[in-house]
Amino acid sequence: MIKKRRYCITILLFLFLSPVYSQNEIINYYLTITDADQHLAEIELHHPHTPNNEIEFSLPAWRTGRYEILNLANGISSFKALDKQGNELHWRKVNKNAWRIYNPSKQAFTLRYTVYANQLSTRSRHIDDTHAFINASGYFLYTNVSRSWPLKVQLNLPTLWESVTGLPAVKNQSHQYLAINYDQLVDSPIEAGIIERHTFIVENTPYELAIWGKGNYDSQQMVADLSKLVATYRRIWPNKPYSKYVFMVHATTDTRGATEHLNSTIIQRKRFTFAPRKQYLEFLATAAHEFIHTWNVKSYRPAEFVPYDYLKEKYSPLLWISEGSTRYFQYHLLIAAGLMTPSEYLQILANEMFEHHATPGTQKQSLADASLDKWIAVKGHQALNHSVNIYDEGALLSFILDMKLLSQSLGKISYRDVHAELYKRFATTIAFNTQDVLTILKDLTGEDYSDWWRSHVEKPIDLIFEPALNTIGLTLEKSIKYKQSGINFQIKQNLNQVRQVKEASPAWKAGITAGDIIIAINDLRLYPHTFDQRLDDYQPNQEIQLTLFRRDELITRRLVVPNETTSEYKIVPLINPSASQRKLYQAWLGVEYDF
Repeated sequence: MIKKRRYCITILLFLFLSPVYSQNEIINYYLTITDADQHLAEIELHHPHTPNNEIEFSLPAWRTGRYEILNLANGISSFKALDKQGNELHWRKVNKNAWRIYNPSKQAFTLRYTVYANQLSTRSRHIDDTHAFINASGYFLYTNVSRSWPLKVQLNLPTLWESVTGLPAVKNQSHQYLAINYDQLVDSPIEAGIIERHTFIVENTPYELAIWGKGNYDSQQMVADLSKLVATYRRIWPNKPYSKYVFMVHATTDTRGATEHLNSTIIQRKRFTFAPRKQYLEFLATAAHEFIHTWNVKSYRPAEFVPYDYLKEKYSPLLWISEGSTRYFQYHLLIAAGLMTPSEYLQILANEMFEHHATPGTQKQSLADASLDKWIAVKGHQALNHSVNIYDEGALLSFILDMKLLSQSLGKISYRDVHAELYKRFATTIAFNTQDVLTILKDLTGEDYSDWWRSHVEKPIDLIFEPALNTIGLTLEKSIKYKQSGINFQIKQNLNQVRQVKEASPAWKAGITAGDIIIAINDLRLYPHTFDQRLDDYQPNQEIQLTLFRRDELITRRLVVPNETTSEYKIVPLINPSASQRKLYQAWLGVEYDF
């Protein structure tokens, strides 16, 4: 049995039972909202004595859960360093996110600075007149000298504001929290403000839902559904690595996204996208995704990220497992919870399969390379034609591997068992590598997966889905709907702007590129969202004139109208599935084959 990591108990041991740390050796952070309207807060960092008379503090350049350099230090100003008597200490900035303090006495000292917190979309820091979102990576400096020391955070907030976090609270104190070290603090965001809060208990474990912002959500329904979701973890893992879990939700105007943390998650959605059902299922899928990360990333993750280096990129070829496999399992948990039907999931899976075959980048980049390139991944035109997405492609490869395991073992072993073993073997050390995954696969099946790994993970591959689907009594049905020019549009200022052009498509050959604004076909105005409909007015191989703006200049291009091509996939049952196929389907999703 894997021992659960009880952070609350550990902190109590650090602070009250252990002789190693005295109360004077705890790092104290104080955050005071000084001007919420202008997104400003003042930070005071009270640091105990140090072994050296020079000590360097840094602010993370990125935050866990988002593989992107964010340059968070750009929000820090009015920096000061003070000794115990309040006298200013000499300091100098040594790089974009590091400050060197000169403290001849080596005694306790204080750092004081202002933070401008208006980066809601990065889920790092945001303050306004209604709330503060506090991810430590955007607010609190740290030093490697004391990164492992225990600490306390105290928030000085406007009256009537509440605060919630996965961190344990200081007993009988408002807005004060403890952490065993900086790593726990930076992975435990705090939501404070005028928020809607709900608590619920599942299997004797407390959970909380905290919502900031108004929207078309039904919070009681969210609580009921999240209660069902969190009870499904045994579908993959034997136990929980937390003693408390918090769902934080932002209902916002433009921002969307989500991030996993040690025992909490922050989910951001546009305020009117919690209904109807299709959009609500997207919310639940996101909640499931971040919840799964509590195991797959927080309990075991690629070795390159252990320990985290907050100052620079770390590269791993296994991020597709961290993100893609999590995406794969998110729907399985929703089905296990009774929150999504198998049919709804199968259509999502079919859409992902279609996008795989419609993406030229699948022929050019492997999942291993895409994992390494996550730090510099781009979107739009280049992404479509030259790269793959570790979330979608990683989920599809997880499906292919799952089918191989189920077929090989006659339903006794699945991809879930691989993750159960990762948790069993690495929940203490956290770090695993490619060879560890291959070892687990061999231990489970008796087969060497090295060749499969090289061909499916380390090289670009055009996946073939029908054999895998046949394993569980399903197949792909392909529909022809419309003429595909190869253009993906985005509507800007009520105009049709080209977002992507698929390589070798008719539009590509016509010289259409991302950023072009197409305003007319054969000298007749093109209205928003009508391009495909207008193509239907012309015969295949007929040449038409597109009028467009590029660099604010009016130009024309000639496009040859394509034939109708496959435009949709649907997963359907085989006509006469065998008993073994039905059995493997049930082993896959945990529900009966019922079509």
